[in-house]
Amino acid sequence: MYRQQSFPKAAQISITQPAVSQQIQSLESFIGKPLFVRLARGVAATEVADNLANSVAASLDTLEQKLSGFRFGAVSGEVVHLAAPADFVHYQMVKVLQGLLSDGFSVRLQMGNRSKLYQLLESRQIDFAITASKPDEQHYAYETVFAEKPLLVYAPALTHKIGKTPNKERLSQLPFISFDEELSGLTPLWQTLFREPPPFQAALTVPDLRIVKQMVVEGMGWSVLSDYHCTQEIQAGRLLVLNNADDTAPSPLYLVWHKHRVLPRNMQYVKQRLLEGLV
Repeated sequence: MYRQQSFPKAAQISITQPAVSQQIQSLESFIGKPLFVRLARGVAATEVADNLANSVAASLDTLEQKLSGFRFGAVSGEVVHLAAPADFVHYQMVKVLQGLLSDGFSVRLQMGNRSKLYQLLESRQIDFAITASKPDEQHYAYETVFAEKPLLVYAPALTHKIGKTPNKERLSQLPFISFDEELSGLTPLWQTLFREPPPFQAALTVPDLRIVKQMVVEGMGWSVLSDYHCTQEIQAGRLLVLNNADDTAPSPLYLVWHKHRVLPRNMQYVKQRLLEGLV
């Protein structure tokens, strides 16, 4: 009921509308405060309902997930709509997507930055998104699925300009190649290293970290990449790392879905597959 914001929609899930109303009234009587304000179309949750939902939602979702696991058996596939950063799909999602296809699902992938991913979620155009930005808990449910370590990388040809230890003056004078104008990949690491935000703008922005990596390999500048982006290049000596990865807190990625949407049986299965395949 809380997630549907409607008596008729809540009743469509399993029980009749009068039964839903009776259960809500019983709960309101027990608590002694109203949980919903009746509107001309649907209902609006009160602050009491928000607090109650936030307290029990995770436990109920976990219970539903466990119970659903007993019912899945042979899952009949359908179309799954996902959104994620293109580079993460490229490096980390191929196997889990292959598993969904083997289970009979069809997959429709969309790529985009933070604002696009949340726009797609809000408009219900996708079932799940994967993003590095922590979701608003009032609107979205989420679980951490991955942790990436940020590495400050550069080509060997720039060693004489950058040095072998982080130096903000030297780095500030060289071109920084960024995924975005906000320097979202650099700022947390820079603040950890130098206790201040970056004092410069990107010399070049391109919304694909695979292209960023190639430009850094070519010696066009330096950047910050996640460890899994550049493992081969580091091992081959084509990229050097300036920071100590163990001294930097990993950056989480989140699997996100709309909080007020009840996931049907097949989507519960897809969520579990994603969680198991990406963690």
